[in-house]
Amino acid sequence: MNNSSVFLIAFFTSVLTATGTVWVIERTNILAPPPEQQVAVPNLKGLPEEDAMNNLRAAGLVMIIDGREPTADAKVGTIIRQAMPPGQTVPKGQTIAVTIAEEVPVVPDVTGQGVSEATLMLEQAGYRVQKGDPVADDKVPEGKIVKQVPPPGNPLDKNKTVLIHLSSGADQVETPKVVGLTLSNAKAQIEKVGLKVGKLRWVYADEAGYMAVLSQEPKAGDKTKPGTEVTLSVNRD
Repeated sequence: MNNSSVFLIAFFTSVLTATGTVWVIERTNILAPPPEQQVAVPNLKGLPEEDAMNNLRAAGLVMIIDGREPTADAKVGTIIRQAMPPGQTVPKGQTIAVTIAEEVPVVPDVTGQGVSEATLMLEQAGYRVQKGDPVADDKVPEGKIVKQVPPPGNPLDKNKTVLIHLSSGADQVETPKVVGLTLSNAKAQIEKVGLKVGKLRWVYADEAGYMAVLSQEPKAGDKTKPGTEVTLSVNRD
């Protein structure tokens, strides 16, 4: 047998061997990677963060925190939501995103404070500040906060607005001028602004009209509290 024949026989033998090997591999799938192991996602809702992580680790899964959300409907630090529903099968090693309950923020108490101090405290708590109309108050000094909306301790989402009202001091009214008026007209003007007619001093003056008011105390224009009595001197001549 010459060399050419030997070469051809060897060549065709190699081709047939390779073809057979490929056919066997395709038929038996010897080199295919093993299928991924599937596991069921456990129910994590309501579990504390550490327990949820341990449950996922035991199932061959990995927990990632997608965020923290203020809520009054769940205990702080527990799972309130998971990205994949319980029972769904996923490849082992899959990451499962969860959302964890966070404490609901409450409005701090700024009553009795000045504007600068209150604004700083509210902004540090994550709120905006808006000034409302002044409110008269006998106990809170003028310029201090007498009222806030929402009230202290109420839950309120961050970035919301807290309305503050400053005290305008004691509630006072201006005493009307009633000198020269008759007693009946003077009484009407005094009661109109929330004051009362108090003690009457009867005097006699020829130059004044009958029952005319000759003097008053507090004087016209004086500021006083509602309900204060106004003493009048009245001519009876």
